[in-house]
Amino acid sequence: MASLISSTDRESFQNGYLDFFDTFKEDVHVFKAPKKIFSAITSQGVYGYGDQSNSVNFTLVPVSGSISAIVTYAEDQDLKILGEANKLLEIGEILIDTNEYGKDLLNSGATELVKIKNETFIVVGAERSRDFLGSALFSFKLKRTN
Repeated sequence: MASLISSTDRESFQNGYLDFFDTFKEDVHVFKAPKKIFSAITSQGVYGYGDQSNSVNFTLVPVSGSISAIVTYAEDQDLKILGEANKLLEIGEILIDTNEYGKDLLNSGATELVKIKNETFIVVGAERSRDFLGSALFSFKLKRTN
């Protein structure tokens, strides 16, 4: 099937789209549910009696990562439709656009917290793919925590 855009123009547009992302991206820190590592599986005695009831047989290992994303705030943080995203942003909600790595990090396991510029957010809902001539970014809606 014929295309209205030549392959060289397509590649130029894709590079421009990725340059736009690289220019306006921000660092976003993602905090996942910690991993439990068990050290003593078998304990002596009956659970709930004596010293054995207070034994700690696991350690929590923090899991976090950093991604790049374009952050979109509503102008007045009131209920507002964002143009091409076609989503409503309520008070305290933002939209982030991230790459494949960011999508994979946000979707793998339980995401407890997302930190952007010393503000904390939680993920609301699933991602939405935004494809531009074969270059995909993924949108996530976040809600500010108190």
